[in-house]
Amino acid sequence: MSTVRLPSVLRAQADGQKAIDVEGGTVGDVVRGVVDLHPGLASQLLTPDGDLHRFVNVYLNGQDVRYLAGLETPVGPTDEIRLLPAIAGGSVAPLSQAATDVAAARRFDGIDDAIGGTPIVEVGRLSPSSAVRLLAKLEAANPTGSVKDRVAKYLIEELEREGRLKPDSIIIEPTSGNTGISLAMIARRKGYRVAVVLPDNVTMERRQLLALFGAEVIDSPGHLGSNGAVQLAKHLVEKDP
Repeated sequence: MSTVRLPSVLRAQADGQKAIDVEGGTVGDVVRGVVDLHPGLASQLLTPDGDLHRFVNVYLNGQDVRYLAGLETPVGPTDEIRLLPAIAGGSVAPLSQAATDVAAARRFDGIDDAIGGTPIVEVGRLSPSSAVRLLAKLEAANPTGSVKDRVAKYLIEELEREGRLKPDSIIIEPTSGNTGISLAMIARRKGYRVAVVLPDNVTMERRQLLALFGAEVIDSPGHLGSNGAVQLAKHLVEKDP
């Protein structure tokens, strides 16, 4: 059997598994075997015709299979395959469906569920060739306006899965702004306390957003920058794990 490594964006459709052992003689056999085990992955990995989606990268033992024999590349029992969707958390529709997709607004049960489902926009004028299709992911559409929402959500949910977050836990984060704001927003939704170590020369706007989400702000010397915030956070953790 070959081992298939799944990034976090695919794990929700694979019962949270980080790795799956799958039988198959070629890379294509193994990928289709993964989909057979977890059909929820089909739309993210395969086209309606059963071919590999053009925006999914596949690596065999660290090598991109496009530079080997593609999906026909032979695999052995000790080989490792990594599946990496190039545009995580989104899908690319044919251009003729664009107006329909914009009109069909998505509805979420909570603000944290809206993280990651950011729009993809074609930026054809930036393409160096008519044969190259360029698309941009609009991460500013995340709830706090930053890609750091993805990071913060993953960090908190990973701590929950590992059983390291308790009702009386305090999440402490050295930050210059965006990551701390994202953590504060998600933690407030989940009922955790957050303390943010922030250089004292960070803008008032970021301080106000942190306060809005209920974070405790601990100032570190501004002239030491982010490194000073990290040092102070580590010191506080050593005093109180």
